[in-house]
Amino acid sequence: MHVKLVMRYEVLEVIEGTYAERDLYVAHSCPEMGADRCRKLPGEALRRFKAGDVHRMRVHQPRWGSYVDVFTDKRLPRYYARCANLVPPESP
Repeated sequence: MHVKLVMRYEVLEVIEGTYAERDLYVAHSCPEMGADRCRKLPGEALRRFKAGDVHRMRVHQPRWGSYVDVFTDKRLPRYYARCANLVPPESP
């Protein structure tokens, strides 16, 4: 079974594209296994998710898909993470 789980992020900086909201809801594939590393972006491989960590990600908005979402009361769009890197908190 392939599970995608939605996580809430506080947006510190948008590097490419536009996003005006403070919160971002991103579905990660099999989060217990970490995430694929983003090539050509700063940061190290994300081996586990921990509240408070800072991630650099490439995300896209899917046309369809299923995921586990405990934030159903939040009406912002959902995105899927293509990849994610762990970066030091002082470098958004």
